Amino acid sequence: MTRDDILRMAKEAGFTVRKWDDGLDEVMDGDNYHIQTDQVIDLVNLVAAETKLECIDLLMKLHEQAGDRHNYFAYAARALRGEK
Repeated sequence: MTRDDILRMAKEAGFTVRKWDDGLDEVMDGDNYHIQTDQVIDLVNLVAAETKLECIDLLMKLHEQAGDRHNYFAYAARALRGEK
């Protein structure tokens, strides 16, 4: 996950993201710096969900690279998805 991914998710969570000429990013709640707890929780949940998907993808790639012989990777991916 990249910095741009996290900034995109911050926008999805309702933050305002501004890019300045010096290359720095600013994440705000609207036009002020008062951050709502719900927005932070939404952002954390989005980042966690994206990280979980990346882990599942990696586990399935490892499973495929092992010629589908090592079921531990597939089992772990299914567990992350909440499957049995």
